[in-house]
Amino acid sequence: MTGWADRVPVPLVRLTGTPGILGAACLRLPPLTGRSSWLAVATATGLVLIQAGGIAVRVFRGAARQIGLTIALLVAAAAAAWPGTSRL
Repeated sequence: MTGWADRVPVPLVRLTGTPGILGAACLRLPPLTGRSSWLAVATATGLVLIQAGGIAVRVFRGAARQIGLTIALLVAAAAAAWPGTSRL
């Protein structure tokens, strides 16, 4: 595990990962069902906020060197939200 995850209870680690997993599932549902494009936009926006929070936590904890993947995920979530905004 990562450094912070070794110092907190396992249920808390799972709780912090759950929104990301649910978000990934919600990004896949609208294209598969052909409905609720607003859900994908809302989910991607939520994932952008989660990643922005992750960046803030890493910078606050002094681990700014490790934000590369977090930035990549933020950009991917923003890219997923962008096309859906024109269809709303």
